[in-house]
Amino acid sequence: MKTFKKLCISILGVLLSIGFASHYAFAAITVSTGTFLDQKGRPEKVCPGTCEMRGLAWDGRWLKQPSTGLGLCECDQPTPIIVMSPQPAPACVANNQVICKTFELLNEYTEFGSCNKKRCALGIPRDALANYEIEIKDGLAYYKSDSTKFTSWSGGNKQTLYVIDARDGGHIYFVNVDGQYIQARGTANCLGSSVPQNASTSTCSIPRATTHAGILMGFMVGLPVDMTKVKPGAEIRIPKYQNITVIGAGTVVVSNGDIQQITNDSSNFKPTQEDFQRTLKFFNTKGVKAFPPSAGCPYEFVPLPGKNGVFSQVNIYDKKCERL
Repeated sequence: MKTFKKLCISILGVLLSIGFASHYAFAAITVSTGTFLDQKGRPEKVCPGTCEMRGLAWDGRWLKQPSTGLGLCECDQPTPIIVMSPQPAPACVANNQVICKTFELLNEYTEFGSCNKKRCALGIPRDALANYEIEIKDGLAYYKSDSTKFTSWSGGNKQTLYVIDARDGGHIYFVNVDGQYIQARGTANCLGSSVPQNASTSTCSIPRATTHAGILMGFMVGLPVDMTKVKPGAEIRIPKYQNITVIGAGTVVVSNGDIQQITNDSSNFKPTQEDFQRTLKFFNTKGVKAFPPSAGCPYEFVPLPGKNGVFSQVNIYDKKCERL
C-alpha cells in the first residue's frame, strides 16, 4: 500500500505539472458489509453502497474476513477529479490605481510544487488568509484577527512580504517568510504534520511556502479543496489562469507595530515607482503617518543594489522630513 500511495503521488505531480485532470490519493479503509460476498457480482452491488453510507467511495477491491467469512469492502476517502480549465488566459486590465497580473495557477499554488529543491505546499490556504490581515491603529500595525502588534522576523534571509489586495477598498496582508517558508498562522501549516503557531514551516517534511501571488491565490480560487464537502467522484473545476489585482506589493520592516521601511520589491507584481508612491499613499490613508505624503515631505526612494526599478523608503519625521 505504501508503494502504491507513493506511485499515486508521483503520478499526480506529473499530471499537475502538465495541466491534465488528476486525483487526490488517500489510504483505503476496510469496512464490513455484514453479509457474504462472492465473485459473481455481489461485491459490485454491495460495496458501493456500503462505502457511500460512510461518506467514502469503493476502490473496487474486496476480501473476506478470515474469522467469519463475511465480506469486507475497501473504501477510499472521496477522490474528486481536479480539472484545470483549459481556456486561454483572461484579459487582465491595469489602470493608474491598481496592478493587474495573470498567473498560471499550477506555478503559484499547488500542493505538489517544489521550492528550494523540496516538495512544498505553496500559497496560503483560503481559511488561513484572515490570520495575516493587518489593520493600523494609532499608526501601528496589528494583526486584525487577534489585535497583537506585528513584528518582522530578523536575522538571515528572513523578511516580511506584503500585498495590498485591491478588492473591497483594499486589504493589507503581512506574511513573515524564512526564505520562502512561512510563519504558521491558523491553518497555514505543514502538510501531514505541524509546527507551533508562529513558527517557521521550514523544518516540516512537506513545508508551506509562498510568493506574493501565492498569498492571495488560495483565497481567489478556493484552494485547498474542502474534502468534507465533496461527494465521491465529484468533478471540481479550477481555473488554469488567475488574475490578481493589487494596489501594491513588496517588503516591509516592522518592529513592535512600527513600520520602519517599505519597498516595492516584488518579482511577481513588479510595481513601478509610480505604483510604489500609490502604495505609500494607501498606507498613509490607513493611518501610517511616518511616510510621504505626510506633511508635504518628499519621497526619498533609495535604490536597492542589484535590483532594477526596486526602491526603499524609510520612515521620516512628519514635520522636519528628516530620515530616521
